[in-house]
Amino acid sequence: MSKFAKCATIAAVMGLMSVSAPAQANDWAGWYAGITGGGGTADIDGLDGVDLTGGIVGGHIGYNWQSGSYVWGLEGDMSWSGLDHEESETIGGVTATAFIEQDWLATFRGRIGYSTGPVLLYGTFGLAFAEATIGLEAAGVSASDSADLSGFSGGVGLEYAMSRNWSLRGEALWYELGDDFDLDDSLSGFIGRAGVSYRF
Repeated sequence: MSKFAKCATIAAVMGLMSVSAPAQANDWAGWYAGITGGGGTADIDGLDGVDLTGGIVGGHIGYNWQSGSYVWGLEGDMSWSGLDHEESETIGGVTATAFIEQDWLATFRGRIGYSTGPVLLYGTFGLAFAEATIGLEAAGVSASDSADLSGFSGGVGLEYAMSRNWSLRGEALWYELGDDFDLDDSLSGFIGRAGVSYRF
């Protein structure tokens, strides 16, 4: 995803703030759960030109506390990830394909935000986890190896309450992952996603 696309995603999220709303804050306190979907890009330190791109879809669950217009809480999510990259080369009539995939992504983050009317604008930061697979296929034979990665994630988001129980959301997240939180040779990514939540 280009820098322009990243900026456009963030601008779209932030642009929702222009929604006309009464000054009284909405009630965001309590449990909620929902689904999200979107897309993103990732790259690996030291591998120039290797950009993983694709879609992402999953679910989230969290809890909010609220005091007046200020809202804070904890949220966990897990998503199937279709971010991948592959390159093929044919030698002597045999085509070999090398690939790398991000199989899934999960985060556990704190959120803190401000509510005005039905709009909640928030920032978020916490832990991130993923699995990545690298492999090679040639002449009908394949070999691959997977690794569990851990690191950190942060970003911004906005929710719009359609009713007492239902809300729409847009979110932009960055993450950086390594082996046991070692970020020297990290997998760095950005995702933009939208979703719907139900507040219990």
